[in-house]
Amino acid sequence: VLLVQCHVRKLLAVRRANVLRDQRDNRAATIIQSNWKTFTCSLWYLNTLADIVLVQGLWRTKQAVREGERRRFERDRIAATRIQTSWRGFSCAVTYFNLLTDVVIVQSIVRRREASQRVAVLRHERNVASATAIQACWRRHVQEMDFHTLLYSVIKMQRMRRTKVTENNSATMIQSQWRCFRASAIFLETVADVLIV
Repeated sequence: VLLVQCHVRKLLAVRRANVLRDQRDNRAATIIQSNWKTFTCSLWYLNTLADIVLVQGLWRTKQAVREGERRRFERDRIAATRIQTSWRGFSCAVTYFNLLTDVVIVQSIVRRREASQRVAVLRHERNVASATAIQACWRRHVQEMDFHTLLYSVIKMQRMRRTKVTENNSATMIQSQWRCFRASAIFLETVADVLIV
């Protein structure tokens, strides 16, 4: 009985040891598997995280390059717009000053022409006024000369009448006076014509 009990207990102990060993091995395997899975998952997570960070970095780099190109394009567009604005302003100012200069030149030419025409009109009016004044003076002079000559002739004739000069001498005297008057009148007309010309 003791031997049987001993064998049974031994068998039970071996079985129990085997079960405990199996449980220990299962626990160890579970722990190892758990640790391995944790390691592989951590490694996979870290690799995935590294890949995500790398992809994010590449994406952000690409986005930054695009943003830089967009900003550069916008900056270039703004600079081109400013340059175009400045150039158009300069070109318009130059065109305006050229037009203003041309207008001033044309105004000067027109005013000079008008002034020349006005001067010609004024000169003509002055010449007409001068000619009128000369003609008036000449006519007055001629009339005065005629009057004086006539007065002289009348006085002379009265004197001759009073002194009872013969008719022959009177006629000769009258003819002489008339010829003298006619010669001075012709001379004065010639001088007047020379002055008018």
